[in-house]
Amino acid sequence: MKLLTLELENWSLHEHLRISLANGLQIEGRNGTGKSSILEAIRFIFAKDSRRYKRRIRHGTRGSTVRLWFIKDNNEYMVEKRIFLNRKSTARILMNSKLIADGPSSVYNYLRGILPEDIIDRLVYVPQGELVEFIDELALKGGRQKLDSLLGLDKFENVDKGIKEEISELKGKLEILEKEIMKYPEDAEEKFREMIREMEVEIGKMKSEMARRKQKVKRLEVRRDDLLKKMNEFEKLEKLMNELNNKLNSINLEIVKNETTLRSLNEKLDTIDKKVREMEELKTRERELRNYPRMREFLLELEMNDKRLKELGDIEEEKTSIERMKERVKEIEPLKERKDELERRINELEKRIAVNRDRVMELERYMKNLLELSDKAKCPRCGQRLTREHIERERNSAKNKAELINLEIVKDTEEMERLKRGLEKISREIEEMERLSIKIGDMETKLEEKIEERKNLETKIDEIKNTLREIGYRGEDLEVIDSAINELNFIRSRIRIFDEEIGKRDIYLRNVEEINKILNSMKREKRNIIKKLDEIKEEYDANLLYALRVEYENLQKSIYETRNEMNEYRLRIEMGENRIRETKEKLKEFIEISDEIKKARREMGLLLEARNLFPEIVKYLREKFISQLSSQLTYYFRRINQNPKYREISFDKEYRIMISSTEGEFYIDQLSGGEKVQLAIAFRIALLRLLSPIKLLILDEPFGSLDREHREILGDALNKMAKSGQLILVTHIPVDSLNLPERLDLGGY
Repeated sequence: MKLLTLELENWSLHEHLRISLANGLQIEGRNGTGKSSILEAIRFIFAKDSRRYKRRIRHGTRGSTVRLWFIKDNNEYMVEKRIFLNRKSTARILMNSKLIADGPSSVYNYLRGILPEDIIDRLVYVPQGELVEFIDELALKGGRQKLDSLLGLDKFENVDKGIKEEISELKGKLEILEKEIMKYPEDAEEKFREMIREMEVEIGKMKSEMARRKQKVKRLEVRRDDLLKKMNEFEKLEKLMNELNNKLNSINLEIVKNETTLRSLNEKLDTIDKKVREMEELKTRERELRNYPRMREFLLELEMNDKRLKELGDIEEEKTSIERMKERVKEIEPLKERKDELERRINELEKRIAVNRDRVMELERYMKNLLELSDKAKCPRCGQRLTREHIERERNSAKNKAELINLEIVKDTEEMERLKRGLEKISREIEEMERLSIKIGDMETKLEEKIEERKNLETKIDEIKNTLREIGYRGEDLEVIDSAINELNFIRSRIRIFDEEIGKRDIYLRNVEEINKILNSMKREKRNIIKKLDEIKEEYDANLLYALRVEYENLQKSIYETRNEMNEYRLRIEMGENRIRETKEKLKEFIEISDEIKKARREMGLLLEARNLFPEIVKYLREKFISQLSSQLTYYFRRINQNPKYREISFDKEYRIMISSTEGEFYIDQLSGGEKVQLAIAFRIALLRLLSPIKLLILDEPFGSLDREHREILGDALNKMAKSGQLILVTHIPVDSLNLPERLDLGGY
């Protein structure tokens, strides 16, 4: 597996950043430029919980995106994870541009099969200051546990602990089972089987008795069925007799009912004949009165038209009033001529006043100019030099002229105001004349309408009077007419009622005919039923039927008693079978407990054997892993250090690192600071070779706690490590010896 490219959007301080990781990467820059956040982006890709990375969302944005490209088994993968402030994160994986996982959980589970998160956090990623700390802690309990955990040996310890718990549970289970089996006698299995055999013999006897009673019931049922067949024949005759008697009674009732209905219908027909004669008299009277409603309508209309004729009033008087108003309207033309004359005179006065005001303004400007003249000014007419007296005379002359003109303006203004008042009065009179003219037009229109309406009313009145004479009106008043109308309405309602009742006459006649047919049919049926009853009585014997019923009841009683005996045997058989089942259950339970005890004892033996062997297995695996780790560590340390005096690196029982040299063996605390840093790098590489699916090391500020000499030594060691794997590191300290193929400078980013 190899990382190729990392792309960030709105991540920490980076709005958009795309980085190549294929040849390793050296990230440099001042503190606070977002160096470590790039390493956290790689960890974020493989992390299960995205929420703790929300602090990395760039300020002022609502979400961040991280994409990582890597290659594994000749397939190219692209992992994209998005994290948001106010909604759920998203994730997806593409393999060779095809979607293979979608959703945070699916992506995490897929990546865990490629590079687990704990390998990233515990082995690949080295936080600031922890590079050398791991090998220093190996001699301590926490360091040993950390290495065992990386090697997977802690899982074996958990298995050993589980075996102990399983042995403890089996001991408890054996104690319970042994207590349970103590409830049973020593030869419980043989006794249970003997009890089952005895009960099965007893049940066999009861089943034989039950079979004999079953045969007896069959014989009794055959005899009972024969009796039942004979009884059914007599009961059918009895039933038929009862049905015929019931039918005969029903027919008698129907005959009485129909005869009663027939009498009622004949009475109704007689009543209808009487009403036919009465209705002829009513129709004659109705013809005499049928014009009175029309008379009443015409009289009311005549009264209404007379009333309207009176409301129209005296038309001649209205004509005279209109003529008087027309005479007054004729005066409008002299008024209009007078109005035009006043408007002309007002216009002349306005023009004269405007001219005089201009003259006054010109004289005022002249007087102002006289005051502004200098002593050397000359008269424009005579050419002599103007004196102060001459200027004063000119000024007084101009002032007098202006006063005279102003007096003329005041006089003209007063005259104009007087003329305007006269004009306003004449205008009001003209407006009043025009309104009067409009009113005359409306009055003439209404008068014409009234004349037309009066003419129509008089014509209508004559038509109504003629119609009244034609329909027989003889001068009756409304009270007499209303009385006649009331009588007419009463007669018509009676005629309608009689029409409805007389209309039923045909129905009554048809009903009488139908009832007579029904009565004849019923009487014939009655004679037939009486004949059938006489025939049945010759075959039916009531005493014989009674004897058959008594014998039938006795047989039923015998069958019932025998069946009760069978039920008692059946119940006893069921009880016996239940006891057999219970005994078999106890036998089964006893056998199961015995088998479980045997199984538990066998499992206990196997677990005890496994527990005795387990320390040897753990010891073997630990020695195997430590041997491989020592071999890898020796190889990489000698490759990085290149000092020929160092031969081999190994571990003692406490995991303390031993170094074998030409001068003897010693622990790492005798190494120089630079050599210890080289050993820490070699240790990390060896662990990666043994445990990680990727040759990748991520270092966060590895030079922070080192002096210049040790930084240069570490830089040289990292150069060598980068040649055989991927190295990504962050530093804010320049190191001359460090020279990775790819470099990202965030100093001015």
